[in-house]
Amino acid sequence: MILFLLSRQNKIIEFIRSMAAKLGVTIPGGFGKTDESVIDFMNAFSKKVRT
Repeated sequence: MILFLLSRQNKIIEFIRSMAAKLGVTIPGGFGKTDESVIDFMNAFSKKVRT
């Protein structure tokens, strides 16, 4: 079960990296190591896209 969840998290992180690359957005180095780093990036990213 844990491997399934980790695999799913990796796919989400890969998707976010792929979309950021297509949009020319730089992702910080520690992105994806913690849930907090992903949430912080998504909050910052949404603010940039909104403006």
